[in-house]
Amino acid sequence: TGVCPPFVSSFPAALLLVMLLRTGLLGLGEAKRPAIGLLSMGLVNIALSLYLVQRHGIMGVAYGTAIPNVLYALWVLRDTCRALGVGVGEWCAHVLGKTVPAALLPAAGLYWLLTERPPTDMLGLCIAGGASVVLFGLLWAGFVYRGDPDFRGGSSS
Repeated sequence: TGVCPPFVSSFPAALLLVMLLRTGLLGLGEAKRPAIGLLSMGLVNIALSLYLVQRHGIMGVAYGTAIPNVLYALWVLRDTCRALGVGVGEWCAHVLGKTVPAALLPAAGLYWLLTERPPTDMLGLCIAGGASVVLFGLLWAGFVYRGDPDFRGGSSS
């Protein structure tokens, strides 16, 4: 059945969520609220995981981790949009309109590969992962950043 456990396919979605939202307020110089939120998320994570593991095993721990992470991400999104004076809908249209398709295409390809043609050894797994990273990078460079007025291509001006 390959070298990957079945829950690996959820990783790209979790990674995207963390990349987009976790550091929003830190970039605005407001470290106190995100830090308190992160601490609260950790405490809820531990409590919920301990409660859910009793009935649901490892899946309970997964839900106990995912639920506080999603709630924290939504809270950071709301606070960041307020600090920027931008509506959540406007932010979602601008940011998610290109990034979600550009992240889901490599994730879907990797999911298909891992379920339909699973690698049988570590080299195959590394090749599959490397190919998805290259596809992800090409999509972001050619689709997400192209024509973005906020992206200066690394210039310092």
